[in-house]
Amino acid sequence: MVTWAKFLDKTNGQMFYHMNTHLDYLCEEERIREAELIAEKVKELQLDFPVFLTGDFNLDVQTKPFDILTKKGSFIDTWDLVANLINKNYGKMNDFKYVNGGDRRIDWILVRGSIK
Repeated sequence: MVTWAKFLDKTNGQMFYHMNTHLDYLCEEERIREAELIAEKVKELQLDFPVFLTGDFNLDVQTKPFDILTKKGSFIDTWDLVANLINKNYGKMNDFKYVNGGDRRIDWILVRGSIK
């Protein structure tokens, strides 16, 4: 499932889209299909507006769904855009046993388009 909306930033008049998803947590094939669908759907949006994609992707970034979203969907991982990462050693999947969140980052913020 993906929910999305088109927003207007009233401070600068900039329009942008925000999409949010929660990919399947059991089946790798399903996550691949879901990433493909998101990459296709984003092509239908107005290309001159930035698109933010957030969610619980239930997998780390070294995976096929991540590659699909960053290549076919033209998204960029905002993790790579920031100058100073805070808590970069904390993961996002603790399996209810790792205090520091484990070593995987399964929640992402991706963006397509020009942002600051």
